[in-house]
Parts: sequence; C-alpha cells; structure tokens
Amino acid sequence: MRPFLICCLFLTVHVHAQTPEYSVSDTLTVSVASLPVETDRVERITFLGDTEQHLELRGGTEIDLPALAFVDATEEIYRGEVRLETTEILTSAAALLDQVTTNLENGDFLESRGMIDVRAFTPSGDTLRLAPGKEMSIGIPQRDTFDLNGFAIYAGTRRWGTTAWRRQTIAWAAETKLTYPIYHYERMTRTERLALQTQRDSFVEAQLERGRPPKVVSRQMRRMADRQRRRRRSTRRKRPFRYTRSGRDYAELKRRNILGNARWKYYADTTRNPVRRNFLRFRVPSLGLFNVDRPYRPLPNGARRNVIVHGDHPQLRLLLRDEFVVLSGQRRSDHTIFYDIPIRQAIRLVSLERRPGGRCRVGWLDATSGADGYAIREFREMAGTEVETFLDR
Repeated sequence: MRPFLICCLFLTVHVHAQTPEYSVSDTLTVSVASLPVETDRVERITFLGDTEQHLELRGGTEIDLPALAFVDATEEIYRGEVRLETTEILTSAAALLDQVTTNLENGDFLESRGMIDVRAFTPSGDTLRLAPGKEMSIGIPQRDTFDLNGFAIYAGTRRWGTTAWRRQTIAWAAETKLTYPIYHYERMTRTERLALQTQRDSFVEAQLERGRPPKVVSRQMRRMADRQRRRRRSTRRKRPFRYTRSGRDYAELKRRNILGNARWKYYADTTRNPVRRNFLRFRVPSLGLFNVDRPYRPLPNGARRNVIVHGDHPQLRLLLRDEFVVLSGQRRSDHTIFYDIPIRQAIRLVSLERRPGGRCRVGWLDATSGADGYAIREFREMAGTEVETFLDR
C-alpha cells in the first residue's frame, strides 16, 4: 500500500508542475503563456552576511555591499549565509524575456541605459532586505560615450506583463575605470605541492641566513596560513572560481602560497586584457528592480502615430531598434494598439508564447513605424535559453 501512495504523490506533484500559476495580486492570476521565458539569466551568488562584498556580474554590472547589510523578518541583523539573486537587463531582448517594459502610466515611455534586479534570501527561502542605514552601490556598464542628460534612477514594480516605474531622488555619477585582470585558483596536484614544499624550504633557509629568528619566521608563516584559511571560508567555499580583490596583485598571491600551507594555485586570466569601461554608479537603500532611464525625447505634433498589429498574440512587444525601449500595447480581440509611436523609426514587433518543456514560440517583424497596419507572419519555436541570442542578432 505504501509504494502505491508514494507513486500517487509523485504523479500529483508532476502534473501540478506542468500547470503552474503566477499570482500577481489577490484577484489576478496570469496564464502560463504570459510568464517570463525560462532562461539561465538569473545569477545566484552565496556569501556570509557579516562580510563585505564586491561582486562583478556576468554582464559587467558591479555591486558593492557592506558587512552586516541585511536584516531578516524579525528586524535582526542577519549574519548567516546570504543567497543573492541578480538579473541584469542590459538589452531590449533581455527586458523582453523578463517581462519588463518601459511604459509610463501617463502614456509616455522611457529610454533605458540598463536595469538590474537584486533579491536576497536565506538558505530556507526567507526574504532578506537591507538593514536601516545600509546602502547598496550599483555600477551599470555604459557605452563608450556619456550622453546622460536627463537620465535618472527609477524603481520598478512588476505587474501583469508590464512594469510600473517611479522616479527616485537618488544621485548618480558617471565613472570611467580600468578593469583589472582576473585571477583564478584551482586545487594543486601532488607534484605541484611537493614542488611548493621545496620553494617553502628554500624561503625559510633564506630568512634564517638573513638573521631572522626561527620563531619569527614560523609565526609569519602561521599568520599567512590563517589569513588564507579565513579567506577561503568566506569566499572560496561556495564559489571557487570568482574574482577576489586580493587577486589583483599576483606577487602577493605567490607570496601567500609560499608562506602558507597552500593547497590551491593561482594564475592570471590572460584572455582578458585591462580595458577602460564606463559605469553609471548610484547607491540605493533597498533591494529590488532599478533602472537608469529618461523620458523619450519630445517630438512635435504629427511626429507620433499609433501602431496597430493584427492577430491574437498572448504577449506582444514593440522595440525601437536604435534605443533601449520595450513597449507593451493595448490588446483587443484581434489586434494590439501601441499609442504615440514616433514615425519613421526602425521598430521590431516580437510575439512570445511560452510552450511546455521550457520552449518558446517566437514571432517577429522588422518594419518602419508610420504604416496603417502590421501582421507578424514569421514564427519559430526554440528553447528559452536561445531566445535572447536570436533576438540580439
């Protein structure tokens, strides 16, 4: 009887997982077809809450967090393991996949220079938030030029297929910095450890020949070994191939290997040369979705026109090809209307429909705004992880 109950329980969970629901409010449930497309764009980072963090995400966004930056649901300082979930939205295709739009409630729309969504959780899944008085520093990578007139920081709230933006009174600054080479570390082989032991013995003999007492040399070696173990517990335990601040000085890393009883070796990533990168940096007192935006440039009368797209599309978005603008329209029975679109602009109409098994049906049309009507006739089914690459081409 017991195996039969276990089999039934497995069947029930499996069927429920195929038909999930996504509750946005107490009275609204979004259908499966309009959920965000399943991709691997969410980057998860684990660290201890009592340590200071400098994080560089895959797309180049930088996040700095002070020590003891989080509180739990009881308003107590959280010192345990933090699971940070970040999503970079730096292109129109990324915003499309994450169900983020740049519409405003007054009918205007925003031109973005990059977004970031940051959430923090405990290992059990409880939500964490920034402690009072603590701030998170964010640096969003920018293009080569700093044409940032009129831009401001907006905080976003996700709604059913759209995003509500609120302008924040947060100061920001343009920054140009030289990126440093990245150092990696990996476990040593037995042969490498024996070679390192020979180097360590030679180092001790050289120190003794200089007249340094043996106790001083032993104490220095123990101190460096303890420092290395502490750093390994705080950063290396969960993410063994991440960039660290101490990795900027290769000579110092070699010195630590010699002085400490090291089991790891370090090497510089020669595939990444130091380059100058531009950032727009700001500080926020809370976690969430943040956007660097400005209202789309004003246009004279007659320079805007409605775009009508025929067909029944579960999720339809209009993208401006030359700017980071992703718009949602007003859906009717057999068509969708996008209001006040600048005429003679290169646009892309994209229809997304989520399918079972993590796949997605994509329809698209590249056109110029200003015509009387549009219809999407090209469709392709692909995996959710392939959609962003396909749309960025």
